[in-house]
Order: sequence, then C-alpha cells, then structure tokens
Amino acid sequence: MFAAAAGTLGMAGATVKAAIDLPPQHNPGNTAQGALPPGHVYDYVDDTLRPLTPEEEVRQIVEQWLVGQGFAKSQIVVEYRVQMGSTKKFIDVGVFPPGRTHHQDNLWIIIECKCRDVPMRKHDAGVAQLKSYMAACPNAEYGMWTNGSLHVVIKKVVVSGHVEYVGLDRFPTGLGHENENLQL
Repeated sequence: MFAAAAGTLGMAGATVKAAIDLPPQHNPGNTAQGALPPGHVYDYVDDTLRPLTPEEEVRQIVEQWLVGQGFAKSQIVVEYRVQMGSTKKFIDVGVFPPGRTHHQDNLWIIIECKCRDVPMRKHDAGVAQLKSYMAACPNAEYGMWTNGSLHVVIKKVVVSGHVEYVGLDRFPTGLGHENENLQL
C-alpha cells in the first residue's frame, strides 16, 4: 500500500490534491501469458507485458483506481495515439464513454502519468501537455495529471465561445457523476 501526506494546494488555476491509500501494485505473477519476468508487469487493463518503470507503476495505480471508480476496462485504453496536426502523440490513459467506439473524437477523459519523483513544481509543463491533448480531442471533457501522489484535475468548458480549462476537486465516475473522492 502506498501512502502520501494529505492536503490541498492551489496552483495555476487547478487544484492539486495529495492522494491517500493508493491501491497495491497489480502483479498477477503467473497468468495465461506465463510467469511474470523480473522488472515487468502485466497491464491491469489490457494484460500487455510492460517494463515496470516508475511512470508505469503510477499508470498501473491509476488504471486500478479508474476501475474502482466504476469505469469498465473496455472503456480504458493505454497509450492511446492522438493525432495532433501532422504529428501523432501517445497519451498515457484514455477513457471513452460506455458503448462508444475508441476513436479520437469520442475520447472523454485524458490522463497523463509521471513518475513519483517528478516534483510538483514541474507540473505546469505536464498540465500544458494535457491541455494540448484535450484541445486535439473535441469531446475530451476531463483531464488529469498525476505523479501518483499528487494530481491536478481539469475540465474543458466553453465560455462565450472560447475554450477554458477549469480546475476541479472532483473526478467523474464510471457512471458520469463527478466524485468527490479523488484519492488514488
């Protein structure tokens, strides 16, 4: 079980919250794919064998948390490719509304994961990256940047014909409601 200090810090128009009681690492050991090689993990959502980097550890925690919030694994895509002008980028975790095809125009939630030792003072660049991904996805309503201990949640809204990003203390659940529990 991972844990971090509790608290809230206001930064750059978004709310930064500390996570408490993070779920344990998903480590299935022996699976249908075979024994787990040292330094690797089978992805919680898609069972892909991945190197267990510090960033991957955070992503696995986020994936487990999303399923715990009511999202079906079928709604979640790992390393989803997004077209941004003439280039393609990969987002860490994408969430689609239930029953919608996994097409960029249908992407609902974008999550960017960083390793735990990425200091909070560097979150502004990560949030800017998150906003650029959300801008390329017309229906991406929510975004989250996290290092596993702290996270920033934003919502894309249109105000007087202009897109704005608003910091939130809540994150949507799998049922589409905003949940006050932002503990990963």
